[in-house]
Amino acid sequence: MKTYKERTQSILQKAEVQKRKKRRITLISVLSSVAAVLLAFNLVLFVPYTVGDVDITKYSSSEYYDIIQQLYGLTYSPRKTNNFKEWFGDVFKAGSAPINWGLATARPGASVDMSAPSGNSYQETTLNQTDGVTEGDLFKRSDTHIFYLGYTLVNNAPSYNLRVYTVAGEDSQMIVNYKIAPDDETSFSSISQREMYLSEDLSTITVISSCYFENGGRSHTAVIKLDVSDLYHITETARTYISGKYVSSRIADDNLLVISDFTVRSNTDFDNVSAYVPQVGKKDSLKPLAANDIVCPKNADDPHYTVICSLNDKLDVNDSVALLSFSDDVYVSQNNLFATHTYDKKVKTGDNQKTEYTRDMTEIRIVPYKDGTFGDTRAVTAEGSVLNRYSLDEYNGVLRATTTVHFSSGLSNRCMLYCYDLDTLEIAAKVVNFAPAGESVMSARFDGDTAYVCTAKTYINITDPVFAFDLSDLNNITYKDTGTIPGYSLSLNSFADNTLLGIGYGNNSLVLKIELYKQTDNNIQSVAKYEEWGVIFSDEFKAHLIDAENGIIGLGILGQSSARYAMFRYDGYELVEIASTETTTRNVDYMRATVIDGYAYILDEKGFNVIKLA
Repeated sequence: MKTYKERTQSILQKAEVQKRKKRRITLISVLSSVAAVLLAFNLVLFVPYTVGDVDITKYSSSEYYDIIQQLYGLTYSPRKTNNFKEWFGDVFKAGSAPINWGLATARPGASVDMSAPSGNSYQETTLNQTDGVTEGDLFKRSDTHIFYLGYTLVNNAPSYNLRVYTVAGEDSQMIVNYKIAPDDETSFSSISQREMYLSEDLSTITVISSCYFENGGRSHTAVIKLDVSDLYHITETARTYISGKYVSSRIADDNLLVISDFTVRSNTDFDNVSAYVPQVGKKDSLKPLAANDIVCPKNADDPHYTVICSLNDKLDVNDSVALLSFSDDVYVSQNNLFATHTYDKKVKTGDNQKTEYTRDMTEIRIVPYKDGTFGDTRAVTAEGSVLNRYSLDEYNGVLRATTTVHFSSGLSNRCMLYCYDLDTLEIAAKVVNFAPAGESVMSARFDGDTAYVCTAKTYINITDPVFAFDLSDLNNITYKDTGTIPGYSLSLNSFADNTLLGIGYGNNSLVLKIELYKQTDNNIQSVAKYEEWGVIFSDEFKAHLIDAENGIIGLGILGQSSARYAMFRYDGYELVEIASTETTTRNVDYMRATVIDGYAYILDEKGFNVIKLA
C-alpha cells in the first residue's frame, strides 16, 4: 500500500501531465487560429480574381462611340488581378526622374566661310518612288554642303546631332555638329526611326523622329524645324507632335506628310480619349482627331491606327486622317495616298459547299489630297496581300498593284497584277497566276508603262524569276521573264544602259547578289552579276547608293570580322568594284553615300570618309 507521500506525488504527476496536454491543445488551437487568419488574409490579398466586364453604353453619346465599339472588341479581355495589386500597387511602382538633355549649339571647329556661295543649290540624294514626291533620309546635300543626321548615346538613350560637311574632295571637313535634344519629360526612343529634309532654298532642316512621353508612357512622333540659313547660329523654330511611333514621311504639294503608327493598348481606358484616339499639335496642347477623320473598316482586326498628318512650313497642322487596322507602309503619289488592310476571307467549295478554306484579301484605301488637305476616302479590293509601298503605283489615272494570294488549305501561292481605273474604281485589267505556283512577290518597281516584278520561292533553294510587264495597252498586257534563276531581289530599279538593277540574295540568305537584267525581243536576260558569300547587307533601300547616270552602285557589307563600304561600276559588260573602305561601325543600315565630281562621300553614324574614284 502506498504511503501518503507516494499517493500525493502520484496525484501531482497526473495533474502535471494533464496541464501539459492542455498547454499542447491550447498551443495547437492558437496556431490553428493564426494559420486560419493568415490563410484568410492570403485569400483576401493574393488569390487572383477576374475584373468584371466594362459597360461601354455609357459612352453612347460620344462622337467616338462607333470607334469605341470596335476597339472594345479588339482590345478588351477580362483582366486577372488581386487585392494586393489593387490596394498597394502604387506603393511599389518604380519611378524614374525625367532626363533633362539640354540643348547645345555646337560651334564649328575651324575658321570656314559658312555663308552660302552664289549659285549654291539643293541636290536630291534619295531615289524617290514618285516624281514630285520627296522622301526623308538620314542625309541631304547642296552643291557645297552635306548634312547627316547622326546620334550619340547619353545614359543609353539617344540624342541627335546634325553634322554638316563641306564638299571639297579630299579637303572636305566637318564644320558643324549641332545637338538636337528632346523636350523635357520626353526622350528620343529609337535611333532607327529618324529622318530629315533640307528645304530647296537651303534655309531649313526638318527632323522627324520617334519619341517617348514619360508622363503617360506613350510613343509619339516629333517634328522639329531648324533654321540653318546661318550655319554658325542654327536655331530651332518649331516643334510639333503626332501620336504614335514614326514610320515615314513625304513632301508633296509643298506640304509635309508624316505617317505614324499609334497602337491602342489592351483594356484601354475609354474615359481617356488620348488613350484610344490619335492626337496632333504642340506638346502642351495636343488635340484628338475628329471622329469623321478616322476610317474604320468593318473587318478591323488590329487595334492600331496608321496616322497621316499634313503640316505646313510652320509645322501647323493642315489636316489629318487615321486608318484603323491598316498597314503603315503608305504609298504616296502626287494626288493620293494609298494604304492597305489585309484580312482573311472564308471560301466554301466542293459539291455540297462543305469544304472551307481561307485566302487573304486586301482593301486598298485611297486618300486624296490637295493643298495640304485630305478628301473623302474610297477603296478597292484585291485578292492577296500587298508586299509594300513599291508594289503600288498610280500612273495616268490608273492604280497598279501586285499581290500574293495565300491559302489556308495547303494550296500553292499565286501572284496577281491588278489595274484599277481611279475614276470608276473598276478593275481595268488584271493578270492572274503569272508566276510559277508557290512563289510570292518579293519586290516590284513601276517605271512608266512598265512594271518589273520579282517573285521567288524561299524554302530551301531560293529561285528568282524577274518579270517585265508592258502596261501601255491594258486590253493587251504582255510580259517577259528571266526564267528560273538562283536568288531573288529585295529591290528593283531602272539603271544605266537600259538595264534593270536588282539587289538581294543569291541562293541563300548569306549571299549578297547584285544583278543587272536587260530586255530582249523574247525574254529578260542577266547581263552582269556580283555575288559575295557569308555577308550581311542592309535591306533598307535608302542605304543603297544607286547612281544610274554614272552606272555606280554602293552599299555597306558586313563580314564576320569587319565592315566595309563597297562601290561598283557597270562598264557595259560587268560589275567592277571601284572602291572599298573599312568603316568604324558595323551598322550597315545607317551608311549613306553620294558621288560628286569623281569623289565618293561616305557617311555613317560615327564618321565621314572621302574616296577619289578611278
